[in-house]
Amino acid sequence: FSETFFIALSLIYLSVFLAPTCRHRFLKIGLLSIPLMLSRPNGVFIVIIALTLYLYQHKLISKKIVIYGSVFIGVILMTAIVFFMPLPYKDFSFQIASGAIYCGFPTLSATTLPEANYTLWNCYAYIYNTQGLSELLQLFVKKGLSFFVTSRPYYSSFHNVLNRAHDIFYALGIVGIYSAYTYKKKYLPFLIALLFMVILNALMVSLIYNEWSERHTIQVFPYIFVGGAYALSVLIEKLKLVKIK
Repeated sequence: FSETFFIALSLIYLSVFLAPTCRHRFLKIGLLSIPLMLSRPNGVFIVIIALTLYLYQHKLISKKIVIYGSVFIGVILMTAIVFFMPLPYKDFSFQIASGAIYCGFPTLSATTLPEANYTLWNCYAYIYNTQGLSELLQLFVKKGLSFFVTSRPYYSSFHNVLNRAHDIFYALGIVGIYSAYTYKKKYLPFLIALLFMVILNALMVSLIYNEWSERHTIQVFPYIFVGGAYALSVLIEKLKLVKIK
């Protein structure tokens, strides 16, 4: 149930962050940031992106600093995660070395990784040495795409149809960003921040694996819904303008 707790906490954090008239706003944001980052790894993404958005919107940092700072922090985090973060053997190291896109479903045969302490670099070096570069690159692509696929062959037809109905919000999220860019630019930084929350989560899944359909994707669906809701609001507003004219 950690995903449910994380979703509720992240939305409370976001609502306080977006409420400039909220009493004791910065104290609440500071207090919420701690459990948010401790509840799930991607809580760090939300806090960093929200802080960057605040500094940029209040002209405390320039666009150039946002871009170069993001690259710098990203490189540091990526280096720490790939080369130094220890992985539990049974739940992560062996699964990754087996090419598991979903937990318990290996795609590579004859995996002989002995039980020991490994990092992501060790696991992918093993795949490279045993399967080759082509297989490794294909695996990364499959893992990345798995983040956006919520159907599974072992789910019921109704469950799969219900899950895939959410795909429309991916398209609406992109439409929302385009609409903000062409229609109301003041919302563009916020929508781009939401987009990066989704991208960073997809990248995290690509580096590790998506344990099952909702385990990782559901954590960012609220942000996808917000982007989609903005696109729908723009569409409704334009329809009203057309009717008035």
